[in-house]
Formats: sequence, C-alpha cells, structure tokens
Amino acid sequence: MDEVRQVAAWVHEQFGLIWDASAESEIRRKLSAAAEERGFPGLEAFVRHLFSNLDPSERLKILASILTIGETYFFREPESFVAFRRHVLPQLMAFRDSQGLRHIRLWSAGCSTGEEAYTLAMVTKEALSSHVAWDFSVLATDINERALETAQEGLYRPWSFRKPVPLPYEKYVESVGLFRRVGENVKTHVTFSFLNLTQDTYPSPWTKTTDLDAIFCRNVLMYFDPEKRRFVLERLHQALHEAGWLVLGASELHLADSKQWESVPSSGTIFLRKRPSRTVHKGEAQTEKGTLLRQRRAPFEASAPVHAERGRDLGTGMGFRRGSVAVAPFLPKGDGCLVDGPMTGRSAATPSETKDSSTQAWQAELMGYVSAGLLDEAVHCLERFLSRGVTGSGNDFSQAVTAVVQFLAARGLSEKALELMDRVLAVHKFEPAYHHIKGALHADRGEFDAAAAAFRQMLYVDPQSTTALLSLGMLCRRQGRHEAARRYLEHAWKMLQGREDGAEVPFSDGMSAEQMRRLIERFLAVVPVE
Repeated sequence: MDEVRQVAAWVHEQFGLIWDASAESEIRRKLSAAAEERGFPGLEAFVRHLFSNLDPSERLKILASILTIGETYFFREPESFVAFRRHVLPQLMAFRDSQGLRHIRLWSAGCSTGEEAYTLAMVTKEALSSHVAWDFSVLATDINERALETAQEGLYRPWSFRKPVPLPYEKYVESVGLFRRVGENVKTHVTFSFLNLTQDTYPSPWTKTTDLDAIFCRNVLMYFDPEKRRFVLERLHQALHEAGWLVLGASELHLADSKQWESVPSSGTIFLRKRPSRTVHKGEAQTEKGTLLRQRRAPFEASAPVHAERGRDLGTGMGFRRGSVAVAPFLPKGDGCLVDGPMTGRSAATPSETKDSSTQAWQAELMGYVSAGLLDEAVHCLERFLSRGVTGSGNDFSQAVTAVVQFLAARGLSEKALELMDRVLAVHKFEPAYHHIKGALHADRGEFDAAAAAFRQMLYVDPQSTTALLSLGMLCRRQGRHEAARRYLEHAWKMLQGREDGAEVPFSDGMSAEQMRRLIERFLAVVPVE
C-alpha cells in the first residue's frame, strides 16, 4: 500500500476523520515536511518508523500533531458566548444552587490551540465577578499535543485576535511585544489535556468528563464520518448532568438526535439542551436526586415578564436570584454584547439601523420576545408589523427574523416559516441572507426545485456568494445531477482560492474559507464524473 494511503487509512480508523483522494497531496506534503524536520531521509522511511517502531498511542499523537488543523481565534462567533452568558449560565447557576453547589464545570472539546477555551473562561469569569462565592473550571482537550503546548503557554500572535476583544475583557490579556498573553487569573481556571473524542476514555472521572454543565464542541463533528459522529454525540450526552447544555457549530446542529437534545434558539444562535428523562410541563416542578428543576421544558426560564425596552435594569452580575433565572431582552451582536451583568443597556438600535422611532420600538419588542424564547409572541409581533407595512433593517432585524424562522422550523412549522420569509422578502428582495434562509427551509422539506430557485436568487443578488454556489452544488448532487453539481462546486472552490484561509465566508454559519474549500474537495471526490 502507498505510504500516504496507509497513513490516511489508519488515521481514519483511529480519529474517524474523513479523507478523500483530493487530500492525498496535502497529506503527502505534510508528512514529507515532518520527515525532513525529524531528520529522516524521506517520507517512506518516516512512515516505516511510525508503524514499525512506535506503539499506536505514540503514533496517534505524532500524526495528530502533523495532520489535524485547528482554525480558531478569540471570540469567534460571539453570539454563542452572548447566549451562553445571558441565558445558559444563569440556568446552570440555578441548577447548581439548588444542589447546594457553587462551581460551574465546562468543557471545550477539540480546543486546538486554546482560544475558545480561554474565551469561555474570560466570559464566565466576568459574569461571575459579582458572585464572589462562585467558582468555575474549564477542561480543554484535543488530540494535537503540539496545539496543546501552545494553549498551555497562552501566548498568541495577532492573528488569534483578528476580531477585537470586547473592552471589558481586555484586562484578561496583556501585550508582550507583538504578541498577547492570557493573564494568569484566567489560565488558573483552564486545564488542558490530551483526549481522543473517538475513543471510549470518556465520560470518566479519570478524564474529568463527568457531571459537566456545558460542552463547547464547535466545528469538530463535521470532520468525522457518520459512525464516529453518533459515537461522539452519545458520549457527550452522557458526560453532561441532567440539565446540561451542548454547543455545536451551526452547520452541525442537524446531526443531533432530537430524542436526546432539545434545540433552543437564543440571540441569533441555537444551543442544545439535554432532554430530561420525562416530560416536565410548564409550571411543573420535578425533584430529581434532591434537585428542584423549574420549567425545564420551556425554551428559557424567566422570573419576570419581558419588556420591549432594552435598557431594563436587571441589577448587577447575572441578574441571578436563588431559585430563579432572569432573562434579559435581546441585544444586537457587536462589541457591546459581552459586557456589564447580563448585557449592557444599549439603545434599541442605532440610527443607521432604524428609520424612525416606530420601527425602533417594534424591533425592540420583537427581539425581546425572541430572546426570551416566546415563540408565539414573536411570530405574532412580526406578522402584526409586516401587515402594517412596517419593516426593519440591519443586522438586528436580520438576526431576529432568522431566530423566529429557525424557531418555527425546529418545531415542525416550516410552512409557517416559509410564509413569513415570503412576506419579509416582499420588502427585502435584495438581501441575500433571506434568500439563503428560504432555500434552506425548502431543502429541509425535500422541495429541491424551490430550494434551488431560492439559492439562484441569492446568487443573482450576490454573484460572489460561494455559499450559494455550494448550496446549489449539494442540491444537484442530491438530485443525481452530477455534472451540474461539479460545475457549481468547482466554481465555488475557484472563488475561494483568492481568499485568506481564516477569512469567514458570509452566510456559511461561521465556516472559514479553508474549511469550505476542504468541504468542497470532499464533495468533489464523491461526485461521479459524467
């Protein structure tokens, strides 16, 4: 067997990583560079050493450090951290408080060089700063030991901070020449260790992977084969306590079994809540292992009614009271999203986002409902103002509409979601985001022709949209139109060649240009040539 194929086959068996023919040249290049770096005369001698002189565990660690790719940076996809701080963390505190505990246990699974783990630690530390009796810990694991060494050092190049750190968190990093270092007051909360998610070493007290409050495992499952994905999701489910939460990448949410996980939209993102062992109806209390769990089936618990005014005072810290959780109204994404208590009391919208006070007021009302998970109220609010010819604009409005539509679709009301999207598009015909949402809704319903029409409209509005091209290519592949699929996918791949690897692709759920290129390459490898 060719050395590269031997390595690829073994890595797939051990890691569950998906390889295809198009990746062989990249694997060969990396192995050749590693062989030269380690003083071997060539790739063949290096591979022979790996398989003849090393035990499997050592071989795994070396190949992981050579072949795995970690695309990460501080405060990536900030809406996930907004939702965690504002909604998930208060609920976890209520759960732990009812147990008589004051410690939150978090896990960054597939942490790479540690930027996500440290971001999570900063956000949690800031949120708990007014709760002096509380403490927390972040477990951060990966299979790449070289990446873990970088993470433990906590010293990063400017590229790891390519999105500005929100002002309240600047105090947790210090400048060291051209580099920036994570402060010791954050590092003491984070523990880095080696763990292979595709092996059965967890959940276990030995790996500190039991009774966890929340797990961040974003953009990891997408690289595994279907069998390993199911394995990992089952293990993550077991690692959480009965009221635990899971955070996946947006493109991975469909992989979660709805029998085990409940999709909960918040602040423009969707988290997965571990389903309870039996249904708990709204207003009902359930005692499990001496723990009182309140309204666990509701989208989000709320101890006070939601008001349209964003500046509503929820006090300091998390707005947390014993036995209850206060839910703050929606706030827009940006550098003000992760500051002061639950959130800052920013104005409802900037002048550039609204045309008059009427639009400003109804957008704030809509976002308040979405933030609290009040689906019926949010839908009614959106319908009411659309019927009056009033519309919104800007990221806030787009984020709120997206959350409402996702909320409806997650509950099997995709027809209603499509009806709302058509009404929104009647006003916003040249917004590519809405055409993308509509196409995704049709695709989920198996309405491929309608989905293709929506994605083509998206491409008409934005001819540079690689996301539209990728979506069309995937649709054609599902329909057996292989030639058309290859044409769309190859076009998207060529357009991505001119973009920096770490650049985020618009409307791709946070996927970088490099990640999308690799995804396209995997699809091209399995699309027949006609």
